[in-house]
Amino acid sequence: MRVKHKSAIMKNKSRFILIGLIIWSGFCNSQTISVNEQKNIDLFNDFKNYLMSSLVVNKNITDQACLKYIALHYLVTKKNLDSSNQATISDKELSPGQLESFKSELNSFYNFLRENEKGHLAENLTITPIRLSKDTFVYNRLTSFQKQNTFVLFDKRSPGKTISYILFLPPIKNKTDQPRIWSWTLLFKFGKLMFASVTGEEGYEYIFSPGQFAK
Repeated sequence: MRVKHKSAIMKNKSRFILIGLIIWSGFCNSQTISVNEQKNIDLFNDFKNYLMSSLVVNKNITDQACLKYIALHYLVTKKNLDSSNQATISDKELSPGQLESFKSELNSFYNFLRENEKGHLAENLTITPIRLSKDTFVYNRLTSFQKQNTFVLFDKRSPGKTISYILFLPPIKNKTDQPRIWSWTLLFKFGKLMFASVTGEEGYEYIFSPGQFAK
């Protein structure tokens, strides 16, 4: 009887260990960056590096050629952009109001980096999926789509201090084959959190239905 009792105990211990490993494995997997999330991180780093290189030569970031390059490579807009014209943005691509919003938002971000250039902020800026951050107050108030595609922007020297939130859009059928930045401005209006796009549309990510996103 004693032998059987010890065998039962060992079986129970093994079962508990197995359950613990499964739970721990699930926890570890939930903390990893997915392939799509890594693409968003890479896109942001490319965008940041472009801005940093522009700072070095004191480039006018709102020059039409710069705006067109950024719009084509890093952002997503409602209308398709003419990739054959690399120098200007026409009224058919962005309305005058959208273009002014684009200039203002981009210039604000650019000047923010310029003002903190001596503190080496730009090279220390990084992002992580909001699901992996400790920012549960905002996370719990986002929609399901926003939770999947929102990243927290912070200085890696101060990981607990959120600078901003960035919403990415996944690849869109017949539009982009790579993710693009939709917004870095989070608003609270009408009792809910919503993003304002770089071109001024508020909550406009909802114009893209789930079926439009490439898989």
